[in-house]
Amino acid sequence: MPLSRAPQVAGQVVQASRRPHVALYLADTSALSARHSWLRELVEGLPEVRFRAQLHTGAPASPALLAGFPGNLSGQGGPEGRPETRRLSPAQRATAEVALSGLVTALCLPDVGAFELSLEALSSLSEAGPLGGVLLSGAAAQRVLEAWREVARPEVRPRLPAPSVADALAFAEWLCGVLRGFERPLPQANMGHALGSGEPGLLALHALWRRGTPFVLTEPQVELRRRYLAFRRSPAPLGLKTLQLRFGRLLCRAVYRQASVIVAGSQRVRHWQEHLGASPQRIVVMSSGLQVPSSLLTAPAPEPAGAVVVWCGEVRPDQDLETLLRAFDLVRRQRPEARLRLFVAGLDENPNPELERCRALVGSLRLERQVTFEPAPADWSEAYREGQVVVMSALDEEVPPGLLEAMALGRPIVAPRLGAVPEVLGEAGVLITPRDLLALASSVLRLLAEAPLRRRLSDAARARAGLFSAETWRRSYRQIYDKLLNAEPFGRAAPFTADEFEFGDDLMLGAAGTPPGARS
Repeated sequence: MPLSRAPQVAGQVVQASRRPHVALYLADTSALSARHSWLRELVEGLPEVRFRAQLHTGAPASPALLAGFPGNLSGQGGPEGRPETRRLSPAQRATAEVALSGLVTALCLPDVGAFELSLEALSSLSEAGPLGGVLLSGAAAQRVLEAWREVARPEVRPRLPAPSVADALAFAEWLCGVLRGFERPLPQANMGHALGSGEPGLLALHALWRRGTPFVLTEPQVELRRRYLAFRRSPAPLGLKTLQLRFGRLLCRAVYRQASVIVAGSQRVRHWQEHLGASPQRIVVMSSGLQVPSSLLTAPAPEPAGAVVVWCGEVRPDQDLETLLRAFDLVRRQRPEARLRLFVAGLDENPNPELERCRALVGSLRLERQVTFEPAPADWSEAYREGQVVVMSALDEEVPPGLLEAMALGRPIVAPRLGAVPEVLGEAGVLITPRDLLALASSVLRLLAEAPLRRRLSDAARARAGLFSAETWRRSYRQIYDKLLNAEPFGRAAPFTADEFEFGDDLMLGAAGTPPGARS
């Protein structure tokens, strides 16, 4: 289905043309630099579309980052920038303080409708001048404190901790950084595409409110859940963390309500989106960022000789390499000839404390002869070719990077039963309980010992990897873009009820991170 011209929308800057303009809303440069990212596949797969990246950080994308992309992607900046002399008038400052007070009240209640109205008011005021001068003022802090104290009373549910002056000042400063995205120049575009419901979603809402630019939302994984888990380690006071988390949650709801199309990276992500108020009619489940190059599907890679286990990725705490190393210590006791090759991305770059900790563990387990740390090749499939068995260990990835490449090569895979891995891998690999080193060791030993089982899993993995071809993925996005550019109707957002809000606050205190009725 060819992309067609976008209809004129009130306040929209770009004139309809044969090559539609799409604004890409990104939190930072990570999506531009990520290996085999969904963004790279999208830009390369839709050469008829002109993309323009807008970063929430405000810094323009460097030429070095854009050099690897086709010419239909450009960065932020240029003649659209506003003069720095803009200032809010006294009346506008007073209006901004009222909107800030309404925003805090909406967070305390919580009330997604009032939250949207207050956020939209601040978005409108940002056109006249930067909001920083207002948000960082003493009057703004007083507004935050008064609104917070009004709701933080024993008879009001859900109950909030009573705020201190320091809490009010800290929240105003944090909010100033979050809303700085409103001060960025709006790219000229027929439509927008946001990667995530956080900062990118905020940019998308700003463009929708100011210029009427509709947008697509892509969520490869449950972003809100990651935010909750990260906040559990934050040293900030409980009341401040609660307000920050509620801002993220209500922002997520607002983005779901306003997005024309929502692309979920898995059924698990869809469960979360629907629980947070997204309309099922607007959700498309598609493994965003997972595309197998057709070259890997042509012929199976021959199995190497020797009992070699391969892991490839970045060494971070959430990769749980400690469990892998301790499990391999059990493997080598029964298979002394077995080898574990760890292909590390960025091995020779900046110092990595987690990598040094893993090296020390290898030494303490006396695995220096069996375990090697090697630089990861640019194409991870080259690393996977070196092993009879591939292990995925990530604990905080919806789908581990490289999973499909290993499947396409026909390598038997052992992976934790987490996120969307069961959806992607199916019965073409071995799924184990996360952090279960005994299960990991026994699975690896069985695969190394049973060649017929390896061949069966190899055939199943290659067949299943074909379902995630790059061509299918690109065709799906082209259809989504065409539908939105032609202004075809989508479903309405599900109604918001405050009672559903409670489980999210509990996550910060240690409750399970799965919405009611959804699988983890």
